Amino acid sequence: MTHLRLTRAPTLPTDKAPEWLEVIWACDEFAPGMFVTDDITLNENWSPDCYMAEIYPDARVIFRKDDTVSIVSTTSRGDHALRMVATKRGIHFTP
Repeated sequence: MTHLRLTRAPTLPTDKAPEWLEVIWACDEFAPGMFVTDDITLNENWSPDCYMAEIYPDARVIFRKDDTVSIVSTTSRGDHALRMVATKRGIHFTP
């Protein structure tokens, strides 16, 4: 299981997408359908420190109250995609 924790706010300039969203797009290019799918579950109040989680077949996207977003793989396919994208983009991840 790979875990990336990124800031939720976009980086300046503001016309650029936030890094967490760019990671999701890159994962979907690497592993089509990882996030662009109809198979999604929204779970509010996932834990005391978050306000929502999006649950996909290969990963979870957790929106935390501290203005960070966690992207966590839940399958080997998701794990491989997150590691490849994080490595390519120079993002620290927790295995």
